Amino acid sequence: MRLLLTIASLLVSVPLFAHANGSTPAPTTSDQEPIIVARTSGVVEIATDGTVLRTLTRIPAATPRWMPGRREIVFLSYGSGGSFATDRIFEIHRIGRDGAGERRVVRMPSPRCDGDMLNIQSPNDFVVDGKGGFACIQLQDRNDNMMNVGISVRVDLRTGRVERRRYWPDDKDACSIPVGERFDCTPARGWGSDPDVKVRVPQGFEPRLPSPSGQWVILRGNESQGDYIHADAFLLDTKKRRTYPIRIGSWPTPLANLTHHDGQTADIVGESDIRWIGGTLLLDGLLVRPGIGAVKFDGEVIR
Repeated sequence: MRLLLTIASLLVSVPLFAHANGSTPAPTTSDQEPIIVARTSGVVEIATDGTVLRTLTRIPAATPRWMPGRREIVFLSYGSGGSFATDRIFEIHRIGRDGAGERRVVRMPSPRCDGDMLNIQSPNDFVVDGKGGFACIQLQDRNDNMMNVGISVRVDLRTGRVERRRYWPDDKDACSIPVGERFDCTPARGWGSDPDVKVRVPQGFEPRLPSPSGQWVILRGNESQGDYIHADAFLLDTKKRRTYPIRIGSWPTPLANLTHHDGQTADIVGESDIRWIGGTLLLDGLLVRPGIGAVKFDGEVIR
């Protein structure tokens, strides 16, 4: 199941960032680490406006991860560029950050359990360990709150050896995969959790993940529940005390209130990929430059 981003009115052509005077700033990655993206057309490096700067490989790719030292990249590739749930075969590849030395580590059948279709449910479900020796993949039929089946896979990145364990259900007769704990691949540097944010916010909202400068803070609120727990996401300018919706296009005007803004701001779930890359906010399929604007892009950003 893919990560979710629900923003109405996004099925339009994607504009470049524009300043208030109508000019378009040049793409830049100078204030941040490279934005490496895996997509069905390959692995590319993009600028903060979504422009492709270079192509590392044209092999269909997904879920890219840095090897320790950040000189090499590991990524998944599916039989038709789809997912574990739709393809019977998947591969793990390695490639240099300059695009050199691409090689396939392993090609294997996608894990199944009594016919259940399994997939990565969150960014933490594919991890390369801190020594670069193993990759761990957690596969489930649904997210943690709703899952019926969970399979853990560990791949030796040097030899291609594959191990499988079923961590849910623990009934030995459920399927042929042995029962056991999830494999643990602790990354070289933790992906971390939200730091403590001390800022006044409206009742019913919580501050999340400040920008590196501390000027911008994500506000999460207007929660609703179903199979997934959804919430609206906004950006708070802590210096000017103004709150802005998150949506494609040039920078919007501030909001007068934070009541439900269905379709007018980003809808996030617990599995959403939300992080700052330098001064740019990554929110699932959006790149947001506060004060400038936001674009939609195709693919998954490296971790």
